[in-house]
Amino acid sequence: RVMIRDMDIFVLGRSAPIGVTISIGVTVAHGTGNGPQPSAQTLLSEADQALYTSKSIGRNTVSFKQSSAA
Repeated sequence: RVMIRDMDIFVLGRSAPIGVTISIGVTVAHGTGNGPQPSAQTLLSEADQALYTSKSIGRNTVSFKQSSAA
């Protein structure tokens, strides 16, 4: 994230670089393989919720959410 934030990124038609930051949402499903596992849809939904948490906190952040289905 820091490397991207610190890069000078130029876009055609602009004389000055633009600023780019990255917000990331991550979910983690812990399991032993013996119990029910969360579906891919559940994991994607929870990662999406974590992403929007990152966006609401501010730019250039990573948010984690442990899967409620784990």
